[in-house]
Amino acid sequence: MASNKCIIVVIALSYSLIASLSDNVEGTSRSPGEIAPSAFRLEDFCFHTEFPSECVSTTRPLITGHINAFTILEAGLKALAERTQKVTAEVEKLRKKDRKSEKSKELAVCIAYYNIVLNSIKRAEAAIPPKDFGNLEYELDYQVSSIRNCETLVAGSEFGRSNTQMDDLNLSLSMVAKNNLGIGNNLMNPERP
Repeated sequence: MASNKCIIVVIALSYSLIASLSDNVEGTSRSPGEIAPSAFRLEDFCFHTEFPSECVSTTRPLITGHINAFTILEAGLKALAERTQKVTAEVEKLRKKDRKSEKSKELAVCIAYYNIVLNSIKRAEAAIPPKDFGNLEYELDYQVSSIRNCETLVAGSEFGRSNTQMDDLNLSLSMVAKNNLGIGNNLMNPERP
């Protein structure tokens, strides 16, 4: 009889352990911003972005405190703002070299797009604390689109076909913006890995 009680206790403990472990498996429901227990490392979370190594290198220096989807996105937005300001300054220098050419007009349009990105970043940052996912998604997508508009303008111009510097500058922005969009999508859709 004592051995039957031991078996029942062992079975009950085993069942309890299995149940608690099954709560932590991939695919279980998580609330927005919550990272699966296996993904508490920045590298694991960034693995699911379009440019994982860029995600890690741009966000790590800007994250203070606990790492979660919200802090990673906040760091990504800050990184995009800093990079957009630097790119805007570089493009302004290029524009000043030849103010009367068609190139100067195209660069002015790109600068306007970069300013749109900077304003959109502020709105996205403001949407994070209240978890306004509709506006957050819109702003993250708007940032990618604005950078893409500059890329398209430059690629279709005579100046753009001969200028890899603009390609490199836009690519540096595009990678961070696309990663932020991916982070935002993971934050808004926690069922995804």
